[in-house]
Amino acid sequence: MSHRTLPALIALASGACSLGTGYKMAERVGEFNDTSSRAIYAFDTRPDMAFSFAGRPVTLATDRTDPSNIMLVVKYGDAQLRLRATIPGNEHLPGLTQHEDWMRLTRFGVMSGRTMEQFKADLGVAADLPER
Repeated sequence: MSHRTLPALIALASGACSLGTGYKMAERVGEFNDTSSRAIYAFDTRPDMAFSFAGRPVTLATDRTDPSNIMLVVKYGDAQLRLRATIPGNEHLPGLTQHEDWMRLTRFGVMSGRTMEQFKADLGVAADLPER
């Protein structure tokens, strides 16, 4: 046996083992993904300033009575919350877009096994609205 034969045999055996174990691992990962009941969630961000949640009206409004102290007023049913806008936005932008750097309205739900139309219908979003 030459001095190059043994290293070549070891490299060949190592390569065969690597290919075999890699193939088995890929099979196991594929089987796990096919049988896993893991839920996949989708998110929907909108600049809505008025909507309902749990049967109660929700409104968001910007209070600019004092230019140095801009507030976002959130009303949920009879409750009211005033949030200070510490990051100033562009007041010429519509809805929540002017506060996008610090405040976003994001709804989410289970997407697994459902179409985008079913997901949006459950969120109460019109199916013809563009996706973001």
